[in-house]
Amino acid sequence: MQHGDCFTFILLGKKTTVFLGRQGNEFILNGKIKDVNAEEIYTVLTTPVFGSDVVYDCPNAKLMEQKKVCRTFLTIVPSANPYSS
Repeated sequence: MQHGDCFTFILLGKKTTVFLGRQGNEFILNGKIKDVNAEEIYTVLTTPVFGSDVVYDCPNAKLMEQKKVCRTFLTIVPSANPYSS
């Protein structure tokens, strides 16, 4: 790898750190919120699309509630699907 398993670069004016490989995957998936903060980077990307106070531009508890609602509406119920056999 050109930059190694851990490197930082500037994305949309903010420092963004990338962790790759098995240890990086472990760090990201099992990291503490104080160490890995998705809201910090995704807010910059999603707020222009979805507006403020939704998706990642809101407190984590509200984001989890929004994800539950989306999952419910995006789940296809077989009996309601006209294309299912």
